[in-house]
Amino acid sequence: MEAAASRWATPTAAAAGAGPTPLPKTLIYLWLFVVMLLAAGFVPSLVSLSALKSRALRRGVWFRVGPAARALIDAAILYLKKGGRIKSPALAEALRKAAEEVLSLTTPIRILAKAVGYAVARRLGVEVDEEKAIALGLQWLNTPRKWKSRLEPSTHM
Repeated sequence: MEAAASRWATPTAAAAGAGPTPLPKTLIYLWLFVVMLLAAGFVPSLVSLSALKSRALRRGVWFRVGPAARALIDAAILYLKKGGRIKSPALAEALRKAAEEVLSLTTPIRILAKAVGYAVARRLGVEVDEEKAIALGLQWLNTPRKWKSRLEPSTHM
């Protein structure tokens, strides 16, 4: 992974337009964390749920998570501490949705705006630097939903 990331991060390849623009390391690490947690079936374990809760508490967003999701995660942690096993696919899916809610709140807004900005720029077919991607991402995040569906890619930037 490290060799592949450094291959795209060379200034000559990015300047020559030989490949896609490199992603910042913080985005890559955040993406890897989310993928490891949610991809290939989220397995609710004591370690993953405790880490998720402690991360949310450290970031100060635990009490912004919905009360049902908080209660579900807390109950699952207590059940797993007593030696129980989560076998129900419906419960595992509910825990996955609760984990997605917590992760969406623990992601710093700057990283989220950067990721959205790069995605919008890619959709528009425009090359942007990091600051422009953050600005574009913040503009998109602050645009009301009813106007987002009407937006068409424009040729000016």
